[in-house]
Amino acid sequence: PSIIIMDNASSHSSLVEKVPNSFWKKPEIQNWLRERNLEFLNDALKVNLLEIVARNKPAKAYAANQMVLEHGHAVVRLPPYHYTFNPIGDFVKSIIISILERKVTAGKSV
Repeated sequence: PSIIIMDNASSHSSLVEKVPNSFWKKPEIQNWLRERNLEFLNDALKVNLLEIVARNKPAKAYAANQMVLEHGHAVVRLPPYHYTFNPIGDFVKSIIISILERKVTAGKSV
């Protein structure tokens, strides 16, 4: 077994289950609630339905984490925007600086 350190890139952060939000249509929210046997009034406003969702939403489960766990490994997620623990930012920065330096040098030699 391995420990995989994962940042919060969008490709690593897709959820196993999507939870309704204000962009969902009212019938979609009602279906989500029905699938979980959660009671609500049929004539309830969308905002009231979303309150029920908020009280009953599952803990976030990331698809990438689930896949890693299924193969017997563990995941440690980096805190968002924590560059100290995420050296890939420094690596990309050094590549960009190198490219820019080459452009400047090429411009001066012409």
